[in-house]
Amino acid sequence: MNRESSEALVQVFPNEMLARLWADILGNEGIASLIKPQFGGYGAWGHDSFISHGLYVLGKHTETALAIIKDSEGQGT
Repeated sequence: MNRESSEALVQVFPNEMLARLWADILGNEGIASLIKPQFGGYGAWGHDSFISHGLYVLGKHTETALAIIKDSEGQGT
């Protein structure tokens, strides 16, 4: 499996809600993503939305996703 077709961690967010917000923003830009709990995840803690969650995209979308997040941070504040 090459870098372009494998999943890549874009960023870890402090909770599931923020990770899903950014997943929706990326989805609106045509970039599919996946949210995964960090630090043991569902197996260790059950379903806890308030643990850190990682946002993953296909490797070929990593740079674009990072640029979208960077450009969008702070808007609306």
